[in-house]
Amino acid sequence: MFNKIPNDLDKFHTRFAEDGPLSPEDELARLAAAEDEGKAKKDKKKDKGKKKKKGKGADKEDGEDKVAKIGPNELVRKFDVFYDDYNNKWANRDESNNQDQKYDKTLAREMVMPSVH
Repeated sequence: MFNKIPNDLDKFHTRFAEDGPLSPEDELARLAAAEDEGKAKKDKKKDKGKKKKKGKGADKEDGEDKVAKIGPNELVRKFDVFYDDYNNKWANRDESNNQDQKYDKTLAREMVMPSVH
């Protein structure tokens, strides 16, 4: 019932775009640009067949400085702090007697005591 969906949809989106008639100079410039683009594609195909040198100088030829990121970032460190806080305060607590979940006397006492001293 339906045909296969094409990979290139640019023609579909530009089919209703109407440009005014081009002057002869503009038409020649457009044709020259299309020829240059065709030559560039052929050159790329030729370059793909050739193998690049690998070795000590290969990284310097790219012109990019590669940055090695070592260790966890700031977000991971924050999660580690929250995880440690949870493990220290809540992981080993027995909440079976605190059914109303109003407050925990020992936790409140631990939080107030440092400010009292």
